[in-house]
Amino acid sequence: MAEEDDHILVQVIDSGIGISPEGLPRIFDDFYRGVRVDSTGAGLELSIARKIVEAHGGRIWAESPCPESGIGSKFTFTLAKNLATTQGEKGEV
Repeated sequence: MAEEDDHILVQVIDSGIGISPEGLPRIFDDFYRGVRVDSTGAGLELSIARKIVEAHGGRIWAESPCPESGIGSKFTFTLAKNLATTQGEKGEV
């Protein structure tokens, strides 16, 4: 986790099989499960994560393979430190 001027930045890195180049643009879509899926699930987890992050004034994205290690994936999201300022509102959130 890192703090920047108006937001915090969180990164999660794994060393798994990664995400295919074809699937990467779609991983935050509702019900998308990828082409190399051996587990159960509805394909909503990352879609829900995106909706929560965006509702709090943030942004989420993924890189695969992870640029630092060349394997797995890196998921990054930001959250606004002050949602009221980000949304142009005054007062408490």
